[in-house]
Amino acid sequence: MCTRNSVKKFLINECYKASEEFPPGRLPTLKQVLERCLFFKEYRTENVQREVSEELYNLWIKYNVYPISANAIKMRLNNHLKEFSRLLNYDKKKQGPKFKLDASKFIEDSKKLFDIFQKDHKILAAAERKYLLKMTEDDHKFYESKPSCSYQLYPETDQESTISESASEENIHQSYVEMLATSSNNGSDPDYIADGLSDQQNRRELRTLAEACDRYQISDRAGAAIASSVLVDFGLITRDKMQNVIDKNKLRRERNKLRKERQKEEENWFGNITGIGFDGRRDATLQISELNGKYYTSTILEDHYVITGEPGDFYLDHFSPESGKGIDIAHGIYKKVCGTELENRLSLVKADGTNVNTGHRNGSIRIFRDVSWKTITT
Repeated sequence: MCTRNSVKKFLINECYKASEEFPPGRLPTLKQVLERCLFFKEYRTENVQREVSEELYNLWIKYNVYPISANAIKMRLNNHLKEFSRLLNYDKKKQGPKFKLDASKFIEDSKKLFDIFQKDHKILAAAERKYLLKMTEDDHKFYESKPSCSYQLYPETDQESTISESASEENIHQSYVEMLATSSNNGSDPDYIADGLSDQQNRRELRTLAEACDRYQISDRAGAAIASSVLVDFGLITRDKMQNVIDKNKLRRERNKLRKERQKEEENWFGNITGIGFDGRRDATLQISELNGKYYTSTILEDHYVITGEPGDFYLDHFSPESGKGIDIAHGIYKKVCGTELENRLSLVKADGTNVNTGHRNGSIRIFRDVSWKTITT
């Protein structure tokens, strides 16, 4: 997006000058929001409105005030930009009393806070749980009753920075402790952050939790939050007992550790394999075909086979034969076995008793035995 620094727009006697950033330490007024938009050459486009809306959203979150969604901010900003553009481009010959009244009202409103406070209590509570920061009672009264009185959130200082990183972390940790202490009573479901909350460390292994998260495809963050919530309900996590909190990073390490152990086990199993088993079924399969430069999707019935290792009956590989005939199944198995260590020690093939597998002439096992020149037990 093209930007510009020296652009000025005049509405009657009010000057709107392009701004590269929002003023620090304050929640911006409508005028400051419009000046931020003017910094971009195509300030009325959707991309510019989306970027400015996201900046506003993150700015309010940074100052511990919870706004409406970024999309709702963009819609509200779009309405103000339309009115601003209409007044700027108004025909000078037709600027009568009504125009002056509308322009004066817009200028007066633009000096007030660009109010995007979230007044829905349920959504506000969810946002507080998500960002682990809680607005005080005074903040709620101020922003719900008289948001336009003042937009100064922090007293001005000689330095540009109004919030230090250490203070922000301290607020997060303090709020998190309060949420943990009350979560069993109010049913909250916070995202847990355990780093630095306690001098004691949680050195327990979480093998079962890691296995369950992998099985049901749950993220590290969600798995840690669910497990910690259960411990809160059981009374194992309290204000004075924080060492049982499960951090997402600990869960991630446990999952990586479990996966490496499983890989080593599979390598050991593969060294002991003396046979294979296979089975398959015909499934409806989506395929993409090209015709005259265009792509079309269609559904066909296709055979899918899975190969397992013996002993242990664990997954090895899978393939799709060209057809459901025994010769195609046998060739598919041979391609998977050929060139591996299993080719030299294979002595057993296991399958169900259908004729396509066990036929004495055209059965897949018989053909596979002839192709591989092996004495195989069926």
